[in-house]
Amino acid sequence: MTNSVEYSTTETPINTVIEDKVIPLPTHKSSNNPHINDSVCNNVSIEQLQSELIQARNLAGEAEQNEEIAKEDKQAATKARTSLNQQITAFKSEGRGLNKDSSEFKTHQEKLKFLSSQLTEASKLEAIKSAEYSDALKSSQLAKRGVSSATASRNDVQMMFPSKIPDSLLRDYIVESGAIKTFSRTEKDGNSYAYKEGTWQLIERESLEYKFDIHILAKIIEDGYMDSRVKSFTNMCARSFRVLPEKKAGVKGFNNCAIEISNCGKINILEHSPELGLLNKANFDFNQTQLNCPYFEQWLGFISKKPTDEETNERMELVLAVLYMVMFNRYDWQMFAEIIGAGDNGKSIFTHVCKILAGGSCNVASMGLAEIEGKKGGDFTLESIIGKSLIIVPDAEKIASDFNTLKNITGNDPICINRKNKARVDLPFVPTTVVITGNQPLVSTDQSSGLFRRRVTFYLGNVVTEDMKIIGLENYLEKESSAIINIVANFFKSPEQARLVLKKATTSKDKLKAMTETDPLAEWVSTSLLPLKSSKIQVGGSASYKKSKEQKTKRDYFNAIGHEIENKLFSNYLHYCEFAGLKHPLSQKNFSKNLEAMFQKMKTNGFGGVTIITANGAKWFKGVEINHFSEHMALHKQDMIENCNFEDVKIKSKN
Repeated sequence: MTNSVEYSTTETPINTVIEDKVIPLPTHKSSNNPHINDSVCNNVSIEQLQSELIQARNLAGEAEQNEEIAKEDKQAATKARTSLNQQITAFKSEGRGLNKDSSEFKTHQEKLKFLSSQLTEASKLEAIKSAEYSDALKSSQLAKRGVSSATASRNDVQMMFPSKIPDSLLRDYIVESGAIKTFSRTEKDGNSYAYKEGTWQLIERESLEYKFDIHILAKIIEDGYMDSRVKSFTNMCARSFRVLPEKKAGVKGFNNCAIEISNCGKINILEHSPELGLLNKANFDFNQTQLNCPYFEQWLGFISKKPTDEETNERMELVLAVLYMVMFNRYDWQMFAEIIGAGDNGKSIFTHVCKILAGGSCNVASMGLAEIEGKKGGDFTLESIIGKSLIIVPDAEKIASDFNTLKNITGNDPICINRKNKARVDLPFVPTTVVITGNQPLVSTDQSSGLFRRRVTFYLGNVVTEDMKIIGLENYLEKESSAIINIVANFFKSPEQARLVLKKATTSKDKLKAMTETDPLAEWVSTSLLPLKSSKIQVGGSASYKKSKEQKTKRDYFNAIGHEIENKLFSNYLHYCEFAGLKHPLSQKNFSKNLEAMFQKMKTNGFGGVTIITANGAKWFKGVEINHFSEHMALHKQDMIENCNFEDVKIKSKN
């Protein structure tokens, strides 16, 4: 791990030899501090101020060491007193059963008296050590204040350096003066950030060099310098920047303040600070007293409405959990929202509310799935997500993809972003949430659980009629911004409650519906298989299925293939694909692996206990059986009757 440069507290050499010439001491100008007059500045040398600062640091170091020793002594005394207390308590308990007239009782009492005297002495020693620690702590605090005072006095005198002063000395002075405290860097790639108006903003190297040139070097080098020096000096100082603070979870920034949601769900108002690690903030003020938002409540009730109150409440809870994730930028939950619905279902208003809670359009990147996956728009499409807290994919187009980039973004994985005419940015993760809207669910070619377990699917089933539409609803919702934030933030007792609502939704009925609509294997499992712990069924293969098709007569064919379809998983799957008109079924090689993954995805539907085993060189699935009453199996039974010319076809029946 790369750390910021740590500077020694020993005295920096004032005179430095370069090319056998001694560089003179830096001179100084009059202080700009109104509390320090020019006569003071002129009568106090830089050497004296530097010497006083070093002396103050040495005293602070000694005081801190004494504080640590006193603290250890106090802890040892407390430990000894506590141990004696425990011994006396245990000893008293042992003596309760002794006869008061016995010699054992007298011996016990004498030992108890001895332990009590030791406890008295230990308590006195603890009091002494506590007082010594208190004095040492006060001395340490005073010494630290002395360092701060000496540093301020030294910095009050504007230092001027000759042009040949080594860059390392300039850097030391600039770091100690606090001139670069508003800059930071990322550990991995060293990208620079500047803190401005409550947020850390990515700063290009050219802009950073300009700031060092005009605002730093030009003010401390009295006899000029070469332009070529600016770049190397900037690079040196950039390595001394503090590491970019990690954003605190559950913190949201606004123009006038920041808010934090505690673990118990309470909103705390915070002042803006670099330590919050905010990369963006809302473009409006927050008002904690605003609670009235009739337009939002009307919209929320409409999209949540279901036939029963229980279903309505569950849907409302899920909508608010999605909005909570977006509002507090909980990218660390590693989930994304997929909002599905036909036209006039309210998708655009849903995304507009998300934009409001993300802090406005300035914090939102809008792009298509093909652009995210690099299939459209060139090499620089991801540049627009830098510094954003929300990615919206409106009206997602239907593309067949493994969605690797989407998985990287939502999984907090490293990602490389190419930028036009600028250096690329290598991010350890993208601190943004994702909301996708569309008429149909995503069609993923990835059969692993990587995308599946992060996907929160929500169907919008209620149609907005013409008489229900409100002209300018977006503007009304924006005016209710603070009230919406208060409602969403206060709805859940804790952030964990909101996360669990989303986690539950990753295996909901909507999720199963989306999966069966887009994945033929999921549709086949849900309609053609039944979970049954005591059952075991062979996978089979396409070879025997194809061979049976080579039988000379229809009767021979259907007699041969009937057994395969009714008793082998792969043959049953192929029969389903023919029935459904699917031209590209899974190959035999991928079938078992994908089916095993599908059972895990559908574990909440009863398939969680299904396992794959190998016996006699063949693969079997344990815990599942074929549903002989599915639609395509009913067609198979009819085919058997019609083509084999007999009525008593042996078809397994459900017990």
